Amino acid sequence: MTEWLNTDEEKSVARTRYLSSRNGEILPILMCPDDCDFYCTLLVAEVVTEGEEIVWKRIGQDKSM
Repeated sequence: MTEWLNTDEEKSVARTRYLSSRNGEILPILMCPDDCDFYCTLLVAEVVTEGEEIVWKRIGQDKSM
């Protein structure tokens, strides 16, 4: 996904979140393909590791921008 992002700052945010060791991270999973940035429609998932499983607890639209 990071190849699609326009800015280095947004690439860093996405990369940091995907590589995070925190249990319970909000990850971008789908964005508007026309703009390729976090300022358009962005779907996110709360991802938690439970033992050997990776669980998507919640999925929703990020409206923080």
